[in-house]
Amino acid sequence: MIRKYRKKQLQKPKKTDQRKPKSDHTSERTHLAVVVTQKTRKKKSMPFREHLRELRRRIIYVAVAYVVFVIACFIFVQEIVVVMLSMADAFVFVYLSPSELIMCYMRLSLIFALAALSPFIGYHIWAFAVPALKKREKRVVLMCLLAGFFFFLLGVLFSFEIVLPFTITFLAGFNNLEIISANISVDSYTRFILNMLMVFGLVFEMPVLSSLLSMLGVLKPKLLKKARKYALIIIFIIAAVITPPDVVSQVMVAVPMLFLYQLSTWICQFVAWRKKKKAEEDEDEDEDEDDDEDEDEVGDNVGIASIND
Repeated sequence: MIRKYRKKQLQKPKKTDQRKPKSDHTSERTHLAVVVTQKTRKKKSMPFREHLRELRRRIIYVAVAYVVFVIACFIFVQEIVVVMLSMADAFVFVYLSPSELIMCYMRLSLIFALAALSPFIGYHIWAFAVPALKKREKRVVLMCLLAGFFFFLLGVLFSFEIVLPFTITFLAGFNNLEIISANISVDSYTRFILNMLMVFGLVFEMPVLSSLLSMLGVLKPKLLKKARKYALIIIFIIAAVITPPDVVSQVMVAVPMLFLYQLSTWICQFVAWRKKKKAEEDEDEDEDEDDDEDEDEVGDNVGIASIND
């Protein structure tokens, strides 16, 4: 009987694991996720040659548009010159060489075409830099571009509407001698106007520069408050260097620079306060997360203890 039982046990087929294999949904999902991330990385990360092609394409667009704008400005350059000369009725304008007037027209056409095309150029700079920027960096760069354009235009308008008429009137009335007449070259006069417009446009960029430096952590409000006395002297020195040698234009440049310095101080204080508030909010969120984790751990420990009991 024992031998028969052993033979039956040996003759029984071994049980094979007939369970169905597990579904590979998880592996398929992970594979698809990897493929999607690789595709998105390929879309976001362009090779170096593609960057060069993109840059070349945008430079061609800007160059073609600039040529068109230069031609358009050259067509209307005489009207622009009439507007510039109308601020100085007391002067007699001449040109001292045969090619001076045409060269003056060409220079004005190039400069005004660049000024009119600056939003288009800024857009292409923004579009080229956007793929490499994060969400916060995009917001900062866009704000700096818009604010820079606004403040530069504000400085140009301030110079053209307020500073230049007053300065030219003062300089024209400074001559009290009848034997001296004001015969001014058109080239030198237009250079003077363009220099004043450029100077005030750049001076009005001070708040944008201070806000950008304060966002980067380079500039702090305490430093601006301590350096206010020295900034007063430096501003008047800069105004004396970048303006023509007369007191009126120096004061007219220095006063807006002082106001812009104070505005920069306020902007820097606001950025520092915002950074501090954001850091406090992040700390509160971290503390709340720690408290939630502690509560979860306590609940798990209580559950385990109740199971053991």
